[in-house]
Amino acid sequence: MPCVGCALKVQAVSSRKDAAPLGMVVVAVTCAFCAAACDGNRAHDEVVVIDPDVYGKAADFVLPSLTSEQVALADSAGAVRVINFWATWCAPCREEMPSLETLHRRHRKSGRLVVLAVSVDEDVRAAQEYVNAHGFTFHVLLDQRRVVANRFGVTVFPTSFVVDAEGHVVDRIEGAVDWAEDGLIGLADLRGR
Repeated sequence: MPCVGCALKVQAVSSRKDAAPLGMVVVAVTCAFCAAACDGNRAHDEVVVIDPDVYGKAADFVLPSLTSEQVALADSAGAVRVINFWATWCAPCREEMPSLETLHRRHRKSGRLVVLAVSVDEDVRAAQEYVNAHGFTFHVLLDQRRVVANRFGVTVFPTSFVVDAEGHVVDRIEGAVDWAEDGLIGLADLRGR
């Protein structure tokens, strides 16, 4: 059961000396994200930001998109990638999606950042209807059997990964954040370029 009027706690774990300060992460997230985790197994009472040197290079993958094209992570090599694992049945995921659209629109012309929203919905129609109803223009990929989600170790939704232009995972974020906010960890270097 969600609490009333609280903001989520943010925990940052970093082994990098050059990691951005925690204050750059959006903290003011309201009660909608305090509900039980979308997977029904894990309490979703905090956003966890991990700066994982241990992840190294992001595993490449190829998934079908809602537009029936095959999209590979490698297709956007040279750009920063935000890989967001989500589902239509996940309330925090639905809350987060408009800010991903804002992020996408802010950087799409430059090609320096690519948003890959990976839906784990088993019902493709539900994902298609949701995306159409909200006019999202970023890539929406389909991982109905959670093959890629499992490769990335996703256990709660939403979970996002920021992959730098060289293909290294620089951030893993469990929980919803406001991607439209300037200065998010892993994206701060895009400002002003």
